[in-house]
Amino acid sequence: MQLLEYMEPLQVLDELQNFRVPLPPTVNVSRITLDHIYALRKQWITRTRSNMSDFESVHAMLEKDNFPLLYHNPSGEQKSENALDISHIFQLAVCSEFQAAMLRNFGDMVFMDAVHGTTKYGYFQLTMLVMDEYGNGCPVAFCMSPVENCEVWVKFIREVFMKAGREINQTTFMMDKSTVNIAAMRMLQVQSS
Repeated sequence: MQLLEYMEPLQVLDELQNFRVPLPPTVNVSRITLDHIYALRKQWITRTRSNMSDFESVHAMLEKDNFPLLYHNPSGEQKSENALDISHIFQLAVCSEFQAAMLRNFGDMVFMDAVHGTTKYGYFQLTMLVMDEYGNGCPVAFCMSPVENCEVWVKFIREVFMKAGREINQTTFMMDKSTVNIAAMRMLQVQSS
């Protein structure tokens, strides 16, 4: 079964068809197709997954000692009367020690972007990255949230920079020309002055 987990399906099929994998005599190798391999791989991954519920999986990850959690707001908390209060919105932000060190060392210019619609929940993934001394991009933090507003961005930026021990006002930010990003940068400027 480790074969299915670590190899591409075409490689698995090639190994089977060229008899490099011992199979029981009842298996007709010539009838195995790529569709069979994909189906077997899906079954294997589904069976070995620790938890089928996405929310239970998130909580299981958060309980691990080595999970690089930056902050987590579980959903379902009481909504506030204050429109700027985002404490009731689900947020999960991740930044490892290595990522924080990369921001500390190469954070003169930070690139930011958000993508959405990549999960069945339609959450936004906010991403910050820097370029190392070789010009390679290195992600330094991620945040998942069902909304993308300036308050979420401000909290995300502040927490990441606090973990890295770096001043926000000593960094140039590159981002989309969206009103949300512009509002977040203005809010950070006002609050830091």
